[in-house]
Amino acid sequence: PDRVRLSRRATARLGVVREDARGLVEDPHTVVVRHGDDQARWWTWAGGRANAVLAAALARVAPGLVDETDRFDNRYLRLRGDAGALDAALTAARREFGDDLRGVRPEVSEEAVRRLKFAELLPPDLAHDTLAARTADHEAACRLVRRGVVTVLG
Repeated sequence: PDRVRLSRRATARLGVVREDARGLVEDPHTVVVRHGDDQARWWTWAGGRANAVLAAALARVAPGLVDETDRFDNRYLRLRGDAGALDAALTAARREFGDDLRGVRPEVSEEAVRRLKFAELLPPDLAHDTLAARTADHEAACRLVRRGVVTVLG
């Protein structure tokens, strides 16, 4: 924004980050960078809540596509196997959950449910649904799926 002023240090750091991420952005698409034959990262830059929706949708329609141990963060989803399978999986997800992906409920751990304030007063399904809604950004996930994917060899 116009009224935001950055320090020289912040400006320099942003320059480094932009340079490092240069190959990970292909506007208007998203980028999948392959690492060897069986690993890839889908650089969504969509945020953790949108990536939680995408990871849950892909886990339902293409089990094993999203890495189970290091699934996602705010910037990417880690994929296993053929990165080319992502397009087909996204098409299947839109078919199963709708174009807006509203039918997707991100996974919620039992630990998170236990830590939910007043969890003992809620039925378990309601507690899970409450946390899933808090950890989901369906709008951002929907916008991302519509952008398309470019695959780059790592």
